[in-house]
Amino acid sequence: MPVSKEEAVAAGRAKAREYMRLCGSCAQSTVMALQDILQLGDNAVARAATAMTGGIGGQGDACGCLLGAAMITGMIYGIDQHTIEDKRRMSAAIGKTTLLYNWFKQAHGSARCRDIVTGFGDGVYYDMGIPEQAEKARDLGIDKKCGDLVEKTVAHMIDILWENVQAMNS
Repeated sequence: MPVSKEEAVAAGRAKAREYMRLCGSCAQSTVMALQDILQLGDNAVARAATAMTGGIGGQGDACGCLLGAAMITGMIYGIDQHTIEDKRRMSAAIGKTTLLYNWFKQAHGSARCRDIVTGFGDGVYYDMGIPEQAEKARDLGIDKKCGDLVEKTVAHMIDILWENVQAMNS
């Protein structure tokens, strides 16, 4: 595990970039990079994030990267079967996710995949499920721009979660 927040941010960016190269899933890359750096291993969460890619199953709705980051926030602050009645934990998870959502929307102009990708595509939305459109999107570097967004989000999440996760692991 990195010893400083700065090292963790740099390592998280590198992990995000590598996972995007390997699988191309914004949601899954966000989750796995954060899990690696923050030592939150849970393969079920990583697998679940796959379905969030491309704005929930490729539908262009909420950005998969944002959803992946929200899933990690829930892993840290959320409730489970043992804490189901803990309203403070639930409030903490919702509050932290609201802060994440507001940051993401301000940083990227929208929380919707379709809006973000349309901006990356010079005003045109390219459907990655249609081979000709996917090729055009790659030619325009949309996959690289999505990778940059994942890196930025992972770095932000490590920056805001580092001390809390360090305390949890102590």
